[in-house]
Amino acid sequence: GGFRQFLILFCVLLAFVFVVVHLFGDSENSYPRPHSYLVEYYCDDYQVDSNLVYSIMKQESNFNPDAISHKGATGLMQLMPETAQWCSGKMGIDYNQDDLTDPSYNLNLAIWYLSYLNGVFQDDTTKVIAAYNGGEGNVETWISEGIWDGTLENASDIPFGETSHYVKNVSTNLEKYREIYGEN
Repeated sequence: GGFRQFLILFCVLLAFVFVVVHLFGDSENSYPRPHSYLVEYYCDDYQVDSNLVYSIMKQESNFNPDAISHKGATGLMQLMPETAQWCSGKMGIDYNQDDLTDPSYNLNLAIWYLSYLNGVFQDDTTKVIAAYNGGEGNVETWISEGIWDGTLENASDIPFGETSHYVKNVSTNLEKYREIYGEN
């Protein structure tokens, strides 16, 4: 009777909702690409995957250019002032800590730095992500001493809990960005 028809309709509706949520749940709303002109410009210039930049930006500042961590990491890509100053010196541009909240300045330095890390770690994205958070020297030490094999599968072996979680979270973001926007 009527209850059986209702139950069938309800199950069909539930299945439809499940499919819609599954297909569109990780939408551009959840994984936006703010400052896309700047990101694309610097990524083209420095040969960096823009999906990686958005994945890090989402994790670091949740796209807030004014974000400053308790440790002093600043801006969209949460650059430490020492790292930003080192990058600007290598790039041959003026360093101004106050400019780290400026999206263009912050992204220029951070994307250059990712390009540098890509060179150090032969474009191994997992190692680059770990180094961005935990430091280049630490990642090299963990790998050379056999503490961590440099793979995402074994990211739990990273001795810094924050970096271990960071690698997993940014890698998940990266997977979602690539699903939504494609490889680049």
